[in-house]
Amino acid sequence: MEITFNHDGVKIYDSFKLTKEQGEKLDSVIMFETIVADRILEVHYEGDRENAPREIQTKTGVLSRCLKYTSNDQEKMYLAYAFVNKHNATIAVLAAYEAMSRVTEKDSALYSSMIESAREHFGDKFSEKELQEKMEDMLSSKTRPFKPMRKLVRQIDNSNYDYTLFKSMLDDEENGDAYISEIIEDIVENVKGMNKD
Repeated sequence: MEITFNHDGVKIYDSFKLTKEQGEKLDSVIMFETIVADRILEVHYEGDRENAPREIQTKTGVLSRCLKYTSNDQEKMYLAYAFVNKHNATIAVLAAYEAMSRVTEKDSALYSSMIESAREHFGDKFSEKELQEKMEDMLSSKTRPFKPMRKLVRQIDNSNYDYTLFKSMLDDEENGDAYISEIIEDIVENVKGMNKD
């Protein structure tokens, strides 16, 4: 194995002597396979990690699934280098997305608890209907950055967890390999912005 670097590279994929297209594909694959592993755990194993295959429940398992998309040593090295950062960002976005999804379910205990707390705080100032409308408006504004994630998860589910099929299902205006990365990065930036408010 001979790995060479371009220490003058501006982007990290340049430093690994990869093209932008190669870097975008590998970043996308890491995020795709991370979401796939999460979806398989959630849908097929109902979150029960102990009964799921190790390749789904461990980082190294997901990494090994990603390696099948590489075609040379340079790509393997880049993938290994980028994996932890991209995987952790995707896991964080998935956790936030799933938490926000649970909050907005009207029959959830958390939603009921929030309504009850608001009722205690505001007293008789608002009717039950007004209180629920205000709660829905507030939750809608907080969950808006996660709407693209809902679409992305649905697309990945519809692809039957096949990356090639997933890419072929994308609309023309969606940017192929960069699509997943752009969604994850936008959500991360939006969440950072929320913290500043």
